[in-house]
Amino acid sequence: VLIDGDAVPQKLSAFGLFADNDPARPVASFVYTLNTPLFSDYAEKHRFVSIPVGKKAEVADDGTIAFPVGTVIVKSFGWHDQNGGRPVETRLLIHRAKGWVALPYIWDADGKDASLAIAGRRVPVTFESPDGSAHSIQYGVPNKNQCKECHSRAGAIVPIGPKARNLVLPATMSDDAKRRWFDRPEALKPDLPRWDDPKSGTLQDRARAYLDVNCAHCHNPEGSASN
Repeated sequence: VLIDGDAVPQKLSAFGLFADNDPARPVASFVYTLNTPLFSDYAEKHRFVSIPVGKKAEVADDGTIAFPVGTVIVKSFGWHDQNGGRPVETRLLIHRAKGWVALPYIWDADGKDASLAIAGRRVPVTFESPDGSAHSIQYGVPNKNQCKECHSRAGAIVPIGPKARNLVLPATMSDDAKRRWFDRPEALKPDLPRWDDPKSGTLQDRARAYLDVNCAHCHNPEGSASN
């Protein structure tokens, strides 16, 4: 009901997306990673998708993935050396009959639940980047309208991360499981180069991959930065 209707719960736990509301134990159709992820202040991201039983995502010839109504795409942000490794925020993209809805939730100080943050918030965060440098920042949790700025195509909210060329499923996922959640799992070809791995492609290809993931969702004829 929470997914199909118009309700906007104040607490993330209302959706039942995590076992015992533990962000490390998602109740998911499948967990996924990206070959080249969007850069977000060195945040570590954990992603999964919940698809209603009996429905499948459709993979188009151009590599876009159409998720059925009732799908929830979940992404948690955090740092291993911040808050004992607990996430700072979890964002939901919910596919309702009227379209996609974006909801940001900030995890409470005790880590037991997360609270809706429609207006966004600045959260002080201290962490080390991969080279060992220390950083202290005011991490920006986007407000609901800011979510739409990036996730907008022709005025409608859409997912921007999961694409056939970039989506990586767990190596342990069986072919049967892939066919359960995708109409054409063979069309999932995560061949987008990793921007920071010289072995994965030429400099030009890796630069294009970085621009594809970090810029192209806004800077395209149907995006919010179409001009």
